[in-house]
Amino acid sequence: PELPRVRIDTLAEKVGPPDAITMDIEGAELVALHGAEMTLKNHRPIVWVSVHPTFMADTIRHRVTDLWDYLRACGYCWRLLDYDHELHVIAWHGAKGTPVLPW
Repeated sequence: PELPRVRIDTLAEKVGPPDAITMDIEGAELVALHGAEMTLKNHRPIVWVSVHPTFMADTIRHRVTDLWDYLRACGYCWRLLDYDHELHVIAWHGAKGTPVLPW
């Protein structure tokens, strides 16, 4: 069945911006983050994302480098935390270095 979709920016307007965004959505991470552009640029949440490069390429027709370029355009840096069958990444707004975590 078709599930309802809500842009992160729309949700942030209704309930307030998040301190963090986490996602593992089988290749559609860039699509979701496009729906969070204003939240990323204005509120700068920490982003934890698991990226499956093969699903991203085969299903959505995006490359992992498209995701990195988008995050960079929003003012984010990132660090690879782990790799098993997908990339596990943390991203934060600002200069390279250690992210400033909200806790």
